[in-house]
Amino acid sequence: VLTGNMAFQGGQLYVNGASTVFLVSNWIEDGWADYGGALMVTGGSTVTDDNTVFLGQSAQYTGGAIHVDTGSSLDLSATSFQHNTADGNGGALFHDDGGTLSLSSVSMTSNTSRGSGGAIYAVDITEAVQIIGSYFVGNTSTEGDGGAIALSNGPLLTVFNSVFDDNIASE
Repeated sequence: VLTGNMAFQGGQLYVNGASTVFLVSNWIEDGWADYGGALMVTGGSTVTDDNTVFLGQSAQYTGGAIHVDTGSSLDLSATSFQHNTADGNGGALFHDDGGTLSLSSVSMTSNTSRGSGGAIYAVDITEAVQIIGSYFVGNTSTEGDGGAIALSNGPLLTVFNSVFDDNIASE
C-alpha cells in the first residue's frame, strides 16, 4: 500500500535509467505530483503492472496517476484507475515520446483531465497502443478532446473487446 505521498515527479514512485519494475496486487492512493500523481516512468524504463488499483491520484500538469515519457514502456493488466485527475492532459495516464503502451482487462472509471484525454493522452508513441478487454466509463476532459482517449502525432490505436460508456469531452 502506497498512500498520501508527494513529489515533483511520481508522487508515489519514480522509475528512471532503463530500470525494469514489476508491480503486482498493490493499492496506490492519494498521491500528488507535478507529473504522474502516483508513478513517473522515464529514461527508457519499463513498468509491468498486474492487479493494482490507482485511486485518487492528482497531477498539476500531466498524468493524474501515471506519466510515461522518454522511450519508456508501460504494460498494464487487470489494473484499475478510479477518480484520478490532471490539470493538464491524461486524467489517469499520460504517455509521450516513444516506447509502448499496452492495456489488458484495465478499468478506467471517473478520471478527469482539464486538457485532453479524460483517461488517456498518448502522443509520439512509436508502437501501436493496444487495448484489450478494457472498460472506459465516466471519464471527462473538461477543456479538451477525448473524453476517454486522446491521441496525437501518430500512434496507431488498436482496440479489441472493450467498453466505452458515458465519457465526455468539451471539444
